[in-house]
Amino acid sequence: MQTLTILHTNDLHAEYDVWVRLASLIRQRQSALRAAGEPFLLLDGGDHLDISVPECLLTAGQLNMDLLAELGYHASGVGNNELARLTEAQVTALTAYSPVPWVLTNVRDGQGQGIGEVHTELLLTLEGGLTIGLAGLTDPIKGEYDRIWGYSTSDSAASIRAAAARLRAQGAERIVVLSHEGYARDQELAREWSGVVDIIVGAHSHTVLPEPELVAGVVIVQAGSHGRYLGEVCLEWDADGALVAARGLLHPLTESTPIDAGQAQILAAGRERCEAIYEEVLTVLDKPLSHDEVVTWTAEVMRDFYEAEIGLMIGAVATGGFPAGPLTFRAVFETLRSLICVTSFEMQGRQIRGLLEENRDTTRHEHRLFGNGMRPKNIPLGKLYFAGVTEDEQGITVNGAPLDLDRWYKVGTGEHLFYGKTLGYPSLNGSRALVVDDFMYIRDAFIAALRKQQVMI
Repeated sequence: MQTLTILHTNDLHAEYDVWVRLASLIRQRQSALRAAGEPFLLLDGGDHLDISVPECLLTAGQLNMDLLAELGYHASGVGNNELARLTEAQVTALTAYSPVPWVLTNVRDGQGQGIGEVHTELLLTLEGGLTIGLAGLTDPIKGEYDRIWGYSTSDSAASIRAAAARLRAQGAERIVVLSHEGYARDQELAREWSGVVDIIVGAHSHTVLPEPELVAGVVIVQAGSHGRYLGEVCLEWDADGALVAARGLLHPLTESTPIDAGQAQILAAGRERCEAIYEEVLTVLDKPLSHDEVVTWTAEVMRDFYEAEIGLMIGAVATGGFPAGPLTFRAVFETLRSLICVTSFEMQGRQIRGLLEENRDTTRHEHRLFGNGMRPKNIPLGKLYFAGVTEDEQGITVNGAPLDLDRWYKVGTGEHLFYGKTLGYPSLNGSRALVVDDFMYIRDAFIAALRKQQVMI
């Protein structure tokens, strides 16, 4: 009889205060398995990072890697928050820093090579001699890694079959796939990998699987998200290599779960590194600013950023206003949380008129936004805010000149404003894209503008 236990986590999204308690469960199960002499793997399915969280951004993800390394993780998958929220140079630097290997098989750099020090596959020999082959997938996001970021994505099913063959040739007895493609996709892939892959450690869809699922002989597990559970699965194979048991469960985090001292110490050190940046005073406000004033200010910043005629922003970009007095980096970061990339496009005067009319329909303001960079998620869109556009009883003007319905105007804004369907404003459709600055977010442009100011507000 051959056995393997896998402890697994996924989609933490930098919920550090939850993590330091989940870590105590991980430590407890590690100790028990070691004491019993049971071979085990400790794996993360990706999205451990989330740069909308200040400590993650300001430590360039190193804090997350320090936490995983101290617990002795064998490997980490690569989620969209690792690959789509960091530049290739940042990924390269972080993988060089990390003692925990990243595993990603279906996405490579533009030349078809591994990205930084990411492993396209990994061979591990555990205590007792069991040899495990690891491969990894991330959601290709409908080709965006190739189209936008210049990576090279291969077919997920085929890339894993090829990796599994190479790993078997090197002596791997069992093949484990770290999949950040989501539960539904894992079910599809399991059917294609029958006899090729032994287990899929899932992520991305935040699916809570209370016990392992067997699809075409492939075991699928996933442990929810945001540190609510530690997943554990114990696999048993008979002397002929046939799977005879896959027992598993999710260990829930409870109010009584203690904080792990070692992880808490690392977190405290990471937060201390961030304090000087947090407390930087960017400007001084002589009066408090409301939410509406802050969002209007971001629209003005985006107009200036692109030297555009119009600035345009959505209310959801800010969660509140600013008090009078010193305006710190921390205050801006906590208020402008969304990961909306800065962008510029052109729209016709008739579109601007249409937006003003649609903006009067307050039901549009209640449209809720999920994913795609929105932080916090599931918040109302809010109304549209303009810089450079005035509407009164005399009509509509752009920077003092009457609106020309046929003219194309340059607009500085956020990427979401290019998509009418996403935001529910039909008049956004038909705009002409100029540029999207990936990895530069509204808050970054806002902070940069404040740092350049010569006069205090």
